[in-house]
Amino acid sequence: MIADASSSKHESAWIAKRGCFLGLPLDVVTMEEATRMIDEFVCGWNGGPSKAAFTLNAQAVHLALRDPDFARLLQQADQIVADGMSIVWGARFLGHPVPERICTTDFVKPVARLCAEKGYSLYLLGGTTEVVQAAGAALQNEFLDLKICGTHHGYFDREQNKEVVRDINEKAPSIVFVGRGRPRDEQWVIENKNRLRVPVCMTCGGLYKFLTGTEGRAPQWMRDAGLEWAYRLILDPRRMWKRYLTGNSELVYHVLRARMTKKNPIEANYERSTRG
Repeated sequence: MIADASSSKHESAWIAKRGCFLGLPLDVVTMEEATRMIDEFVCGWNGGPSKAAFTLNAQAVHLALRDPDFARLLQQADQIVADGMSIVWGARFLGHPVPERICTTDFVKPVARLCAEKGYSLYLLGGTTEVVQAAGAALQNEFLDLKICGTHHGYFDREQNKEVVRDINEKAPSIVFVGRGRPRDEQWVIENKNRLRVPVCMTCGGLYKFLTGTEGRAPQWMRDAGLEWAYRLILDPRRMWKRYLTGNSELVYHVLRARMTKKNPIEANYERSTRG
């Protein structure tokens, strides 16, 4: 079932629509609409907790099926978009007309353009010091007016986290990109959103490696056909075979089962975890 999300306080009457995919939230939006949501989060921020912007792909569903705590993290997202054609196709099969895939490596461009045009600043968190700094430089080379107000590597413990949060708050960015890897991205955002004086935190996984060219992207025709996963599998089968072949097969199974039974596996996991 799809329900209207709360509308912004701005002059337009545009309303994002939120669906439910296998018991997990999923925003039924285009790339343009998702960018507009981020803009409204920043413009409408009143000093409260940071808005959490997540993505949903087969890996996230796989983790949520096995870990009810991770599923609960996803349930707290203020924005959650389909980052994977398997999610787009599965959602459509279950009656949710998701218009397009919004992968982070594409989504970063309109968000960076928005920031450059409106004077919003970015803080990049995650990866090694060299990689995250190079990622910031790559974005600024493409968007000359973009302000990167700070970067920090992603290798820190809970005690060091206090210094990271302090640094972010001192730099006062409009948006923090968090690229420590799933599920650490989502855990960090939810655990720290009440400590941060930041309008938006966006998870971004391995984005920095793509921005710096450490990892390449599939040709445009493969992306358009929804085959970027196959390209990555061919390039790195040892690391990707389980993630894509096992994860996508599992997703197909649960989508078909949900279609036939009208039930979703995430709620069943909640019930089992509560009984346990």
